[in-house]
Amino acid sequence: METRDGESTEDDNLKASDADRQQVADRLGTAVGEGRLTLQEYRDRAGQTCAARTHGELDRLVADLPATRRSCDTLGYDLIVEQSETRLFFEVKASAREPGEFVLTTTEITRARSLKRRERYYLLYVTHALNSDLRRIYRLPNPLDPKSARFFRSVGEGLHYRFALQPRS
Repeated sequence: METRDGESTEDDNLKASDADRQQVADRLGTAVGEGRLTLQEYRDRAGQTCAARTHGELDRLVADLPATRRSCDTLGYDLIVEQSETRLFFEVKASAREPGEFVLTTTEITRARSLKRRERYYLLYVTHALNSDLRRIYRLPNPLDPKSARFFRSVGEGLHYRFALQPRS
């Protein structure tokens, strides 16, 4: 940890736990989903997260990211819709440019895997999120459902997915 003047504190040298590293990895996943990091920045930082030994090393990896989020991301989904007897969970992912890749955080993976009989999990993918003329919203299937395997392709380590959207008719 650093003080306001940029000086290190004793906490910087405390050994980091696996849970500490996972928390930073989740925060990085959220940051890439929000468009704060590119996928390459995420990959670089995720690798450094795994190798980090101290709190100071972890803190430096997220120092340029907001300390708090406006919404809670601990549920693994952003909205839920009750439809007759079925519950639909939606996680929102966005891109400022062409669509193609996203990262699932640990809580999103847990939610997508732990569905009950009448529950469904979808991604709402927003393309060109910053350009209202080009912006489109697509409903993507659950990437962890075996029936969706042909739609997604895992990219690198972890759960990074690449996909291609079909043009609308």
